[in-house]
Amino acid sequence: LTTSEQMELDALGDVAASHRPCWAEVDLDCIRHNVQQYMAKGVDVFAVVKADAYGHGSLPVSRAALEAGAKGLAVAIIEEGLELRGCPWIPDDTPIHVMGLQRNAKSGGKSMADVMVENSLIATIKDIAGVRSLSAAATKAHAKK
Repeated sequence: LTTSEQMELDALGDVAASHRPCWAEVDLDCIRHNVQQYMAKGVDVFAVVKADAYGHGSLPVSRAALEAGAKGLAVAIIEEGLELRGCPWIPDDTPIHVMGLQRNAKSGGKSMADVMVENSLIATIKDIAGVRSLSAAATKAHAKK
């Protein structure tokens, strides 16, 4: 662990301890090992790091998984994807799949589809309206280039 990763984990431990008497120890070497085991069998791994990697720290878990060869990351909501996309050590071409359905809501004057396209996030789509929304956002983004 880097110093900042350890500080992040320590802070999470302090918060958790103040609310419930429990402890979870995350061994990032085990995460790397598990990813490598699946990759060795020819399985493409996307590390599911939604909900702060189930409380284990999305940034250190993502880093460990990617270092071990994971092909991408998966999150539940756009905000989690944006946090990962903004991380300087996650390559810009790393696939980040947002598994939760996105509504046609606006964020800062932009549609969620625009935000997904601009940040190269992979969307989960349930209907033709979602396809049209993402298609329009992609077309608009491509025209700007």
